[in-house]
Amino acid sequence: MLAEGATEYGYRGLAEIELLKKQIAEDTKEKYTLYKRIKELTELLEEHKKINQALKAELPQNVIEKIIQKK
Repeated sequence: MLAEGATEYGYRGLAEIELLKKQIAEDTKEKYTLYKRIKELTELLEEHKKINQALKAELPQNVIEKIIQKK
């Protein structure tokens, strides 16, 4: 049985459809904001990996071990 005023698809009218459209728009905006942040963090991680590799190549092994032990 359908709720009063509902269509065969379960919608109750244009107001509900507009609310759903707004929700989809908000969700989409949030999704792309998160994608952008993930991209920024991935780029930062890659920079740190390059710096880490460069430091490993330049620093003596005993200095690297001391740095690791401090953590």
